[in-house]
Amino acid sequence: MQVRVDRQSKVPLYRQVADQLRALIVGGVLPGGHRLPSERDLARELGVNRTTVVNAYGSLAADGLVEGRVGVGTVVRGRTEPEPERPAAPMPWSEAIRYR
Repeated sequence: MQVRVDRQSKVPLYRQVADQLRALIVGGVLPGGHRLPSERDLARELGVNRTTVVNAYGSLAADGLVEGRVGVGTVVRGRTEPEPERPAAPMPWSEAIRYR
C-alpha cells in the first residue's frame, strides 16, 4: 500500500490516510472492486491507532468512493466518477408560451 503518514504535519492522520487513498482511487491505481486492507492491518502497517483508519475509511465511504461489505471488508466502489447531471425534460412549447 502506497500510503504514508507524516506525524509532523498539522493535517490530522486520518485525513492524510483518506486523502492518499482518495488520490489512488481517483487516479485508477485502486480500481473498482479492489479490496482495501483491513482496518487493523492498515493501522499496524502505518503505526497508527485503528480509529485513524476507521475514520479515513468512513470519510471515503461518505464521499461514495468505498463501501463496507459484510464478510469481505472495505471495497473500492466500481464507479469513481460523479454521475452526470441529467438535463431537465424539455417543456412543451404550448406551456412555455403560457408562462411568458
